[in-house]
Formats: sequence, C-alpha cells, structure tokens
Amino acid sequence: MLNRGPAPGDSFAFDPALIRIPVGGTVRFEPTTPGHNAVPIPALWPEGGPVLNVPYGQAASVTFDRAGVYGVQCTPHVGLGMVALIVVGDADPAPVAQRIAAIPGLPPRAKARLTALANGGA
Repeated sequence: MLNRGPAPGDSFAFDPALIRIPVGGTVRFEPTTPGHNAVPIPALWPEGGPVLNVPYGQAASVTFDRAGVYGVQCTPHVGLGMVALIVVGDADPAPVAQRIAAIPGLPPRAKARLTALANGGA
C-alpha cells in the first residue's frame, strides 16, 4: 500500500494492483504509511470469501481458499483510484470488467483502474 504508485504520476496505489494466486494462496498487505487500510469492495467480493479488514497503518496476511475475483480498496483513497484485484485460481477477471461501471458509489477513478485491471492492464 503506497503513497506513490509504480507508474509515473501514479499516486496512492496497491503494488501490485493485479494479484494472481492459487487457491489457498496468501496475500500480505503492508502499508508504507499509517494512512492506508485494505477492505473489500462489496460488489466485487465473492460470497464465502475470507474476512478482509486490514486496519489503518497495520500489516496483515489474508488466505484465499475459494477461486474468484476479489476487489480491494483503501477507504480514504478509493476516490484517487487506490484499488486492487486479486484473482484466485483459474478465475477469469474479464467478466468483472462488465459489472464495474454499474457499482453504485464507486468513484470514477476507481472504476477506471478496476476496469483496466480486469482487462489485464495495470
């Protein structure tokens, strides 16, 4: 969880923003400053997914035991596009791209970044 992303001009980002892991894989969230957290994007969190509630400024690991595409956001920076997708197992993120535009309340920069991620970009 970074204040400055890996791409030029990219602020507030998860790095990597597109994570592919096997079923049973673990993702570690580590903030670079205390102002970041990690929580699900409810419309992009498959039923039966693990509990994700990484507190501000703390590190935590989460294990994903079900295949699927999971959306993650940093609460204070979601409007700046601080989101990520975790693809577990052989799940296909492309169908998620079609649903993102219809998520109510999700800021435009977050929608744009999630759509790019779901389509295989960064």
